[in-house]
Amino acid sequence: MFKTLWVFFIFLSGNTFFTIITFWQIKNAKNLTLFSIKFPNLVTFWLGYTAMLLPALFVINLGFLYAYWYGYNVAFEEKAWPVQLIIWLQSVLVMFFAGWLYLGELPAKNMIVALVFILGAVIALIWK
Repeated sequence: MFKTLWVFFIFLSGNTFFTIITFWQIKNAKNLTLFSIKFPNLVTFWLGYTAMLLPALFVINLGFLYAYWYGYNVAFEEKAWPVQLIIWLQSVLVMFFAGWLYLGELPAKNMIVALVFILGAVIALIWK
C-alpha cells in the first residue's frame, strides 16, 4: 500500500504544481504581463513564460518519469493499468481542487461520478 501511495503522491505533487502554474498563465495571459514584464503579443508571452518556468517544468517531468518507472517496475510489477488508474485519480482530484480553490469553479455532476468510479477502481486495486 505504501508503494501505491508513493506513486500517487509523486504524480499528485507534480500535477498540482503544473496545474496551478497553467491556471496562473491563463489569468496572466489576459493582460500579457508576467512578473511585471509586459509582452507585445500572446506568442512572446508564452515564450517568456516557458523560458522562465523551464527549470521547474524539467524537475516536474523528472518526477513524472520516476513515478512511471517506480509504479510500473516496483509498485505494480510490470502492470501499466494500475499506474494509469493512479494517474487518472490524482488528475481528477487535482483538477477538482485547483479548479474550485483557484478558479472558483465547481465540477459538473458527471465529473463527480467519474471521480467516484475512479476512486472505487483504485480502492479495489489496493484492497487485493
